[in-house]
Amino acid sequence: MKVPTTIEEWTLSVIEELVIAEYYETDTFEFKGVLVSKENRDNYRTKIRKTAGAFANSKGGFIVFGVADRDSGKVGKDRIVGIEKSDLARQFGDIVNEIEPSLHYTPQNPPMKLNDDEKHVIFVVYIPRSLKAPHAIPIDDNLAFYKRTNKGNTPMTLHEIDLAFAHRANIVSKLTLVNQSLAYISIELATLAKILEDASGEPIAGPDSGLIEVMLGDLYPLLSDDAELFNSLFIINKYCRALNSLINLFHIRKIMSKKSAVDSLKQEFSNRRRGLDAEIIKSLKILESRYEIPLNYASEQWKKLA
Repeated sequence: MKVPTTIEEWTLSVIEELVIAEYYETDTFEFKGVLVSKENRDNYRTKIRKTAGAFANSKGGFIVFGVADRDSGKVGKDRIVGIEKSDLARQFGDIVNEIEPSLHYTPQNPPMKLNDDEKHVIFVVYIPRSLKAPHAIPIDDNLAFYKRTNKGNTPMTLHEIDLAFAHRANIVSKLTLVNQSLAYISIELATLAKILEDASGEPIAGPDSGLIEVMLGDLYPLLSDDAELFNSLFIINKYCRALNSLINLFHIRKIMSKKSAVDSLKQEFSNRRRGLDAEIIKSLKILESRYEIPLNYASEQWKKLA
């Protein structure tokens, strides 16, 4: 039986197959009967934080709310009890908000409908492997680190915690370089646009995406779970190549004194520059919000030029 690997693959029929087969929870998913417990509220919230943090510290996973645990006494489809409709994403966010550093997660939207029940739903949350790991869980004024195995949530060893912190420092260092490179590309674009307006025919260089291009290969093993950021950086690299080709054509057309061709290239440059700027803004926002890489001085200078 194949366990879903994307949030879209989680359907009611898949959950029914898992519970009928009495499939045990694994290192990539966990069933929870409720999202908010009226009894032992704080203890239950801590259990959810442990699971979320453990998934983030390992290879990621899914928490499926609305499916009763094995020890509930329910069997088969009777385990699919659902949870009451409400602002479930906000409630989950309130629970995991105390995890340090902050956790990235994707809630299933809209939640999964039950066949004949209008008041209850199944709510699936995906917690990806985190590049900000290790994530700490506050427990009784202390911080605890967990990993996910087929046995469930297991405390990390001191050696594993040390390795995770070293890995995080390496990632932050590389993404900070990417941040700086994006900011300087933006400044170059603003400068190039002004030069092209009154170009004298002197050769000029296009945007330098060398660092981005080199780091794409270096970052791929780290960003394989973040398709949005990796694809954005890949598109930025393609835009830079295209703009460099346009600038080379611009020099040729300028020398040949074909004004209409030059004007056409200027317009194409302007259009592609807008596309590149938008993609750079997208990447910078991801770096700031998801990886807490702050906008640097160069980025602030670019914002003034844009």
